[in-house]
Amino acid sequence: MWILPSRSRPKSLIRFFEHWKTTGADTPGVVVLDRDDPELEGYREVVIPSGWSLIVIESIGLGPTFNYVFENWPHNPWYGMLADDVIPRTFNWDKILVEAAGTDGVSYADDGINGDRQVTHCVLGGDFVRSLGWLCLPGLKRVYIDNVITEIARDRGVLRYCGNVSLEHMHFSNQKSPMDKTYEKPDARMDQAIYQEWRSKRLRDVTQKLDYVELGAC
Repeated sequence: MWILPSRSRPKSLIRFFEHWKTTGADTPGVVVLDRDDPELEGYREVVIPSGWSLIVIESIGLGPTFNYVFENWPHNPWYGMLADDVIPRTFNWDKILVEAAGTDGVSYADDGINGDRQVTHCVLGGDFVRSLGWLCLPGLKRVYIDNVITEIARDRGVLRYCGNVSLEHMHFSNQKSPMDKTYEKPDARMDQAIYQEWRSKRLRDVTQKLDYVELGAC
């Protein structure tokens, strides 16, 4: 299932679903809105496709929102992470990414910014997610979510870039959207500290495993 959080951008969500229709997408998903969103009423204008649902929850941050959906739908064969400032450009993009991810891997498209360098707008196989127990590293509110997924999938050898699929990221950093409050990252420093600690622990674990193998070989 696709997970598409949105905040204060009903027009962007309408635009997304217009392109959803024209690109032939038909896989299931859920839109997640914040209960305290000042633009919540504006989402009444959004037409949700067949197979999708819309839920309204407390505002808990992007990472916890993805994890909330996983916790409530823990047995899905795959999970797709989307943003409301994305425009699908490739026909059947959804099915291409789902097939590429399989049950154990991570597939991602060309977002027009990162290319193959880093996961964005990805599909994670259900078994891959369940092996972790989460979609987003617990504690992260917004930043470094993609970094963590990229590093784990690369280490496992299951990172699958679909460069033939375009999910254009209409982001303020590439001048395709204006800066707005939804882009603000008040928890960026905390997220950075959590990510750096997680990465340091992984490096320590790898080093310990290498030491063990070397000692065992002797």
